[in-house]
Amino acid sequence: MIRVRLAPSPTGPFHLGTARTALFNFLFARHNQGRFILRFEDTDRTRSTLASEEDILEGLRWLGLDWDEGPFRQTERLPLYQEFAQKLLKNGQAYLCYCTPKELEEERKRQRQKGEPPCYSGRCRNLTKKKIEQFEAEGRRPTVRFRIPPTSLSFSDLIHGLVHFDLKLEGDFVILKSDGIPTFHLAVVVDDALMKISHIIRGEDHLSNTPKQILLQKALGFPQPQYAHLPLIFNPDKTKMSKRAGAVEVSEYRKMGYLPEAMVNYLALLGWTPKKEVLSLSELVKEFSLDALQKSPAIFYRQKLDWLNGAWIRRLGVKEMTKRIQAFGYPQVNEAMVEIIYERIKRLDEVPFWTDFFFKKIDYSLTELVPAGSSQKGAKEILFAFLKELQGVAWQKEALKNKAFALAQKMNLKMKDLLVPVRVALTGRSISPPLFESMEILGQKESIKRISEALQKLNGGGSEKN
Repeated sequence: MIRVRLAPSPTGPFHLGTARTALFNFLFARHNQGRFILRFEDTDRTRSTLASEEDILEGLRWLGLDWDEGPFRQTERLPLYQEFAQKLLKNGQAYLCYCTPKELEEERKRQRQKGEPPCYSGRCRNLTKKKIEQFEAEGRRPTVRFRIPPTSLSFSDLIHGLVHFDLKLEGDFVILKSDGIPTFHLAVVVDDALMKISHIIRGEDHLSNTPKQILLQKALGFPQPQYAHLPLIFNPDKTKMSKRAGAVEVSEYRKMGYLPEAMVNYLALLGWTPKKEVLSLSELVKEFSLDALQKSPAIFYRQKLDWLNGAWIRRLGVKEMTKRIQAFGYPQVNEAMVEIIYERIKRLDEVPFWTDFFFKKIDYSLTELVPAGSSQKGAKEILFAFLKELQGVAWQKEALKNKAFALAQKMNLKMKDLLVPVRVALTGRSISPPLFESMEILGQKESIKRISEALQKLNGGGSEKN
């Protein structure tokens, strides 16, 4: 059976890169009727937090990426890692290292001065019993290091093809710290084996870790999973995605009013090119293939995400979007309002810009009421005439539009010039949702009241700001 896993370290918020990795694992599992396992690699006790765990869990739930097993936590499995470290010690593939942090730093410093790559020299590889007793008497607490053979290693990556590493450049690495906590390499290898992980789909930044983990798998007699290292996500300027260049946390995009459907859809396009761009999660599952993933870095364009989010807003329709908008924090917005704005918005946080005038006292200046090339007197004449036309009209958008067209012809005005002072008087802005639909929603009484107040302002009866 296909078994994949997401194994984040809960040391910070749910990052877009982790979300993309989660999605590709999820799609691969579901496409192949496999299992998707969630595991927290929380052995960094100083940085791992429950708040980060919850942020990851909440982000996965919001995106609709439900897991089949877990969440497992490495801190709850410590005896397992210690047991396998002891096994490696017994068969001679690992050894105790008594080097202090100071000694290791001095060694790295000497190597750098000589122009050599800084790596562990293996000074504790063959300690005598007497030397070990001396270190123990000094109170030194040993780590456990894995012996790296002086050879090369190649493996086939499902995205990058055959990858080759020269292990002569690697030093023996720590697999168990002096406090009994496993390092990343040991814990991940043990967990992947015991959880029967068949495919490891993760970021390209882990590619250099893979040779060490394959060596551990061989030493412990574990089967080797298949690897697929995803390309990194870059900013448009080709720099690695980071908070300094913009939002990188899933929760930030949720707060800005992006839909989970759009986020999932866009994340899927970062490193993969399906036959069409707007796809639901179920459609992505059906079409997904590891073979189609690209090697080159994926570029994150916010404008593309905005476009896709707008496409999903329109795909979901008025009724569903009204529910989403109300749940997002705008319970007063109704279907009639959504009907006239949902073609215009790209994110849910744009809703107030288009709808606030329905609920709040509007604010505008005298100059905003005056069409370009006209005068305050001209604006006053337009509003007075339009107000007169509204008397007794059926309060429906088509009837209101017909009255406006007739008035524009009568006053020898372009329709857009006629509507400038009317629009500002009613909405407070020169840009608004469709005007006659907005008037229908505002109602006859409120619309007439607002136009009358604008006339009063033009007649000098109001302040500069209303």
